[in-house]
Amino acid sequence: MKTLYLIALIIACGVSLAAQEKVLTEAEFTEIHVKAQSDLYKGVHGPYRQVMETATDIEGRPEVSYRLKSVSKTNPAQGTHRIEERSFGGKPTNGEIITLNNRAYLKGADGLWKETTESSRSAATEPAKNPAADLQTIERKAEFKYLGIDSTGSRKDHVYLMVERKKTLNTANGTTSEGDLNVKVRISTAGDYYRYESNSKTLLSRGQTSTVKILIEVQADPTITITPPETAK
Repeated sequence: MKTLYLIALIIACGVSLAAQEKVLTEAEFTEIHVKAQSDLYKGVHGPYRQVMETATDIEGRPEVSYRLKSVSKTNPAQGTHRIEERSFGGKPTNGEIITLNNRAYLKGADGLWKETTESSRSAATEPAKNPAADLQTIERKAEFKYLGIDSTGSRKDHVYLMVERKKTLNTANGTTSEGDLNVKVRISTAGDYYRYESNSKTLLSRGQTSTVKILIEVQADPTITITPPETAK
């Protein structure tokens, strides 16, 4: 009897989760996750912490592998404190900057803080980027879904999924490539948490595989306070 009850409970849970699923249009999917992210960045839920990670690789070409990890704490009424770790072709570069209104402070390799100008601040914090290819989409098929509510500890998240397959043409050299993209978005029911996780794999015309992984996680945190650092005399 107990075994039958457990089986019935498992089936009921599966039916309940499936009942939450809903097919979305691309416009609906985009509007939902852009608004959730925008509300956090605007400070609708107060100060927030953002973690962003990017990894780009091409099979057999370690010299063009790219990594970025940044952790930012932002209080919209005060400013932002950002720490970045980057590498291109295995060569690491790090940076740390605090901005308060129209003032910016950069942490040097010697560990000392210095007030910096807008131009040097931009140069110091802009991550290295691969040259952008002029890509044109030839074929595309994409599906968008709302998967329902999932629990992580005490937090309950709305979960969304996008699955895409497309073929592109590089108009600069005439080559084509085919790729798959999987995106999962989690948004807390309270709106104070957002997570975007993207994984793509592309088969290039020369037979190599390119992979790109992106993670963006934003969490409201009322304890964040940004203050100016002690600068070098």
